[in-house]
Amino acid sequence: MFTFCHAGKMGDILYSLYFCVESAFHFKHTKFDYALLINKKITDFSDQFPGDDILLTRETAEFIRPLLESQVYVDKVLICENLEKGYVDLNSFRRGYICPYGCEIRDWYYTFGKVTLPRAFWKRILYVDPNPAYKDKILFTLTDRYVNQGLDYTKLKEFRDRLVFIGTDREYQVFQKNFFELDRLELKPEDSLLTVAQYMAGAKGYMSNQTGFYALAELMKINRILLPPDWIWNEEKELVMGPKNNLPLGGWANCVSFTPKMVASVKEMLAL
Repeated sequence: MFTFCHAGKMGDILYSLYFCVESAFHFKHTKFDYALLINKKITDFSDQFPGDDILLTRETAEFIRPLLESQVYVDKVLICENLEKGYVDLNSFRRGYICPYGCEIRDWYYTFGKVTLPRAFWKRILYVDPNPAYKDKILFTLTDRYVNQGLDYTKLKEFRDRLVFIGTDREYQVFQKNFFELDRLELKPEDSLLTVAQYMAGAKGYMSNQTGFYALAELMKINRILLPPDWIWNEEKELVMGPKNNLPLGGWANCVSFTPKMVASVKEMLAL
């Protein structure tokens, strides 16, 4: 049985599942173990990219674990700071071999495998039981990171009765301060990424910029709208091209870089 090992972040972990499932199937395995490597920094893998932030904390790993454990192809989920030899290292993309600003995140992992695999990114790969609590609503996230400055988010105000924000306290407060007030789906301390997936699966759809939650929607192939980071503010407050490395594939999906298209996509989603 394979053991795959990943140090985060959340979206990168989720997108790696295509490679894990296809690799295991290729070698006649129906299940694999997945190790979440905590408390690592980018500089632990390469000195080419700066960064002192922890990629994956124990708290976030525990938040992710129930979702992974619920999938039929995962046998065990391990949370550890180090792992003995004999695992498949999913962190190789951080070692400078590829450009993480381009291409498609799911494809990064295939760079380091020696066999040809299907890359069936249009297929659904995460399955959960839907929670219909928000069946007539669009769940919505806008994080501080990767906010497309070419989109006018105030145009979403006409849909405020059908949008429900899901995200951190800070993300929610920043959105309301910058744009308009909005109802919120507030997660309880005992909730996990599995809880989020169940809400998403039961909702009318999901809309967000590039986030770990968007990766979740993408792998479930629910109705979704991606607000990609064509133009973003960097740390020096300069307007630069962002890492547009997510491509919605399969099911009903839109990748929106133009405000009129964003509004039209929301209307279409609500009519589904």
